[in-house]
Amino acid sequence: MKVVISNRDKYIRKEVVRNLIGQYPNCVTESYEDSMLAAKAVYNEPADVIIIGADGIKLIPMLRKKDDKLKIVILADNNNHRDNAFSVGADAYITLPLSSDELFSAVEGTIEKDYI
Repeated sequence: MKVVISNRDKYIRKEVVRNLIGQYPNCVTESYEDSMLAAKAVYNEPADVIIIGADGIKLIPMLRKKDDKLKIVILADNNNHRDNAFSVGADAYITLPLSSDELFSAVEGTIEKDYI
């Protein structure tokens, strides 16, 4: 499984990577500070999951158009952008602090859209 992660906070990116590698030892991760660079990486080379911050919500329609099987997970500080994220095609929305159970459910595609 290939997961691309984007978040401005390098500690959050590292925590996500550590959780993913711990749960999925064969997981390949790419980490970016900028959501546009993460989207470009996914656009140029397919991935299974992209985890982006709320600033990446505007990129979801482009990502969906390129790959409708891509799992798109929003990782945000609050629920302010939740409805917008789902309306444009996000598969999951996780609020910080990061819960590994929520992360794994989102990556596996089993998280409910109304799960908080």
